[in-house]
Amino acid sequence: MKKKHFQLFLVAVPMFAMFLFTGCSDESSDSSGEDPKTEEETPKEPLVDRDPQVKEYFKVLNEMINEYLTVGETTLDIAEKLDQGDLNLLDAATATAELIEAMESIEELNESLTQQGTIKENIEKNLNAKDMLEFKDMYSESMARMDSISKRIEEIDWESYIEGVDLF
Repeated sequence: MKKKHFQLFLVAVPMFAMFLFTGCSDESSDSSGEDPKTEEETPKEPLVDRDPQVKEYFKVLNEMINEYLTVGETTLDIAEKLDQGDLNLLDAATATAELIEAMESIEELNESLTQQGTIKENIEKNLNAKDMLEFKDMYSESMARMDSISKRIEEIDWESYIEGVDLF
C-alpha cells in the first residue's frame, strides 16, 4: 500500500506545482461595465483573417489549450496505469518529465499572451457573429479532447487513492 501512495505522490507533486503556478498567474479583468461596440455592417472576412496579430494571438492560445489538455491526458494515463498496477518507476519519471516540459511551455505561452494583452481587448471590441462561428470551429477539436478527458476522469476510482491517507 505504501508503494501506491509513493507513486501517487510522484503524480501529485507535479500536478500541485502546475496548479499553483497557473493559479498565481496575473490576469486583470475588465470591469469598466462597457458593452462591446456593435457594428451595423459586418465585415466579410473573419477577424482572424482581417488582422494578422489576432491570428498569432489565437495560434498561441490554441497551443496553450493543447498543452493543458496534454497535461490532463498525461495525468490520466498515470492514474490508469496506477489503477491497473502497471505503473513502474520509469513510467512515473517519464510522465513527470512530460508534465514539467508542458508546464514550462505553458509558462512561455502565458507570457506571450500577456505581452499581447491589448490584442485581446481589440478582439473583444470587434467581434461579430461570423467570428463567433469561426472560433467555435477552431475550438471544436479541443472541446472533443476535453470531453474525452472528462469521460476518462469519470471512470477512475479516485477514492482508492485517498483511502487511508491522513491529511491532518
